[in-house]
Amino acid sequence: GGGATVLKWRGRVFRGGTRRGRLGPDIREERRMIIVTGTMEVPEEHIEKARENFRLAEEATAQEPGCLTYRFFQSVSEPTLFRVYEEWEDKAALKAHAAHENMAAHRERMAPLGLGNRKIQMVEPERIRDLG
Repeated sequence: GGGATVLKWRGRVFRGGTRRGRLGPDIREERRMIIVTGTMEVPEEHIEKARENFRLAEEATAQEPGCLTYRFFQSVSEPTLFRVYEEWEDKAALKAHAAHENMAAHRERMAPLGLGNRKIQMVEPERIRDLG
């Protein structure tokens, strides 16, 4: 159930699917949750294929241990612009995700689509780090 998710970020509006992410850990807990977020551009001719690949990645990654939220959003005003938003229980869960077969399959599906202008950041409790 539920309608499309809308995310507003720095003056841009992104719309996602109907899947809802699980709630993250209570901020009072001692966990060191990690957030990964950023944008990427998809060539216009590959938008539909990218959307399908993002949906597959969302479904598969949501089942991984330590994944709290894993979503892609498409800009409403700039259809070739997509945002990724991830929440992980801790850095170990994110590291396991990077090595997981789901991520390898996603990279393989996305490689021929020619993503550009990829800007991804990891937000840790003590700092923000650019990932590319």
